[in-house]
Amino acid sequence: MVDVSSSSFSASGRGWSDRGLLIAGVSVLAILGLVTGLLLAKSKGYLEDTVKVEAQLTNVGDGLPERADVKFRGMLVGAVTSVTPAEDGKPNVVHIDLKSEHASGIPSTVTARVVPSNVFAVSSVQLVDNGDSAALRNGAVISEDTKLPTVLFQTTTNKLREVLAATERQRGDPPIGIIGVLGQATQGRGDKLLTSGARLQRILTEFNAMVTASPNDPSTIAALEKMTEALSTTSPRLLDNLENALVPLRTIAQKESDVRGLLSAGLHTTGTASTAIDNHIDQMIGIGTHLTPVVGVLAQNSDKFEPIASRIKVLSDSIFANGWDPGRQVLGLNLILSFTPAWTYVRDDCPRYGELAGPSCTTAPETRQWIDIPEVLQPGSYKPPPDIAPPAGTIFPPTAADIMLHGGGPNPQEVDRSANPVLPPFGPPPNPAPAGVAPASFGGNVGPVGSAVERDQLGKALGGNPNTAQQLLLGPVARGMTISVSQDNAEGDSAQANPVGAQAGRGGTR
Repeated sequence: MVDVSSSSFSASGRGWSDRGLLIAGVSVLAILGLVTGLLLAKSKGYLEDTVKVEAQLTNVGDGLPERADVKFRGMLVGAVTSVTPAEDGKPNVVHIDLKSEHASGIPSTVTARVVPSNVFAVSSVQLVDNGDSAALRNGAVISEDTKLPTVLFQTTTNKLREVLAATERQRGDPPIGIIGVLGQATQGRGDKLLTSGARLQRILTEFNAMVTASPNDPSTIAALEKMTEALSTTSPRLLDNLENALVPLRTIAQKESDVRGLLSAGLHTTGTASTAIDNHIDQMIGIGTHLTPVVGVLAQNSDKFEPIASRIKVLSDSIFANGWDPGRQVLGLNLILSFTPAWTYVRDDCPRYGELAGPSCTTAPETRQWIDIPEVLQPGSYKPPPDIAPPAGTIFPPTAADIMLHGGGPNPQEVDRSANPVLPPFGPPPNPAPAGVAPASFGGNVGPVGSAVERDQLGKALGGNPNTAQQLLLGPVARGMTISVSQDNAEGDSAQANPVGAQAGRGGTR
């Protein structure tokens, strides 16, 4: 209990004693000091659980005040405790306390930069995110952000500070009121101010017309906005096209030696061609002169080229439509070739086998009888035009046609005709002998090929008039044979050809 029996501050003696007042005052002051200290410690962040890190910054702008904000992704995550100025070319060291609840979400790959945090240009530290990694811990060192946007921003702010420093009032200048400054500035300049005001009003009117959109046409600002949007949309494509355009240039740069060699070779070739042209200019003039009639003829008959090309196209279409086999991928033509001798059969054409000679060697005509064919089909009947005929007096060797027609070549071997006398004609045998096969040495190109006699002989063997295919197939087999028809008692009536090789009598069919 406080002794209040005696007090120098109370006349009635009912107040606290001097000792009690002293103790109460000291207690109040102690409580106030403790609360104030706690508040100051709270404001300094000493009572908070923080993560202490350092940021090494070369550029700190106008300086970082104590307790300056530290932000990450726009959120306040800590404060600056102090700044150690740079010494000996080293960067400034900014000591930062990060709140523990936010430090766990800040990756260790962040970088720091100084930016203004409000309209009053109060500097703050901004942590720039550079990807996911482990969280920041006590004692971590954050490097300065050196990306292009940061460098440009800091350069701009430095230039702005220089401009503001150059325009601020010097300390020695006497202070002047705003009204006084305006009065001094406008004294004696009324006409100029009116003119400037009218011009400014006109500028604002034109600018207003550009900004305000009309009902039909968009404003200039709107058109500029659309153009900017279109440019931003097409800029990736433009950059891709620019990159593709750089590929040939890069290739030329990489192949510079080859390009130089190519250009040198081209210059050498051009020089050689120029020298050749200079040395043969007379011949080239002559060629051009002689080509003039040719070009003239081609020009005069230019209307013939289109029909020629059309006919060639029709011909090629017909060939591929009728002769092309798509299955075998070959070109095939159906042709019928007929070979007709130009003369009749003579003794020189009779078959011979060693010393054995056929009967026609003594019975056939000795001279050839030419078949009547048109003059234009006769061998050697072609006469070249006078402009392409060989010079007069030119001697040519005999052609193959001359040798065949006129005996220009070696004659066949003459055979003694008495060695094989003419045989008497034989009658039909009582019993027909089995048909035999003539040796391959017998036969040949003998007999009237394709004649009526041959057709009659084939008709006897076939029992009717033979067609062309039968005559072509059986004619070479029946030539040189005697054909007779007999009755077969065992199998009934049948027609059988009885070839007798090399036994044809005079006038027989071969």
